[in-house]
Amino acid sequence: MAISKENKKFIDTLIHYYISEASSYKQIAEDYVPEVESVADTAFGIIVGNIYSEFMQACKNLKVEVNVEDLQEFNKIIKDRAPLIKKAILAETSNGSENNEEKEDEIVEKEVEIEEKMDVIEEKEDEIKAKLDEMESKIDEMEEKENSEKDESSDDGEKNRILY
Repeated sequence: MAISKENKKFIDTLIHYYISEASSYKQIAEDYVPEVESVADTAFGIIVGNIYSEFMQACKNLKVEVNVEDLQEFNKIIKDRAPLIKKAILAETSNGSENNEEKEDEIVEKEVEIEEKMDVIEEKEDEIKAKLDEMESKIDEMEEKENSEKDESSDDGEKNRILY
C-alpha cells in the first residue's frame, strides 16, 4: 500500500507548519547545549519526530495500517523536504520572514502539484501494464490456438497416410 494523496497532503501541511515554526524548535534545541553538539541537527530531529508522530497518530485515528513501504515513502518525502527544513532552522530572524513564508507556500504548492502529477503518471503506468498483460494473454491464447490447429492438421495428415 502507498501513502494516500490525502495523507501526502497532510504530511506536506505538517512540514510547512514546522518550517514556519522552525525558530521555536531551534530555541528548544538550544536549551540542550552543551548536551547536544548541533543545535540545527537537534531541531531537525525534533521537527521530523513531531511530523512522524503526527502522521502515525493520523493513521491510527483513520485505522490505516502503516507498513514498511509506507514508512519508506514517508522517509523519502521527509528526505526530499529536508533542505527546506534545514534552511528554515538555519535562517536568521529577519524582516523578510513574510516573503519567506510566501515562497515556502509556493514551494509546498508546487510540491503538491508534482505529487499529484506523479500519482497520475503512476495510474497511467498501471493502466498500461494492465493492457500489456491483456495483450500478452491474447498473444498466448492465439499461439496456443495456432499450435492446437497445427496439431490437429498433423493428426489429419497421419490419418490420411494410414488410410492410404
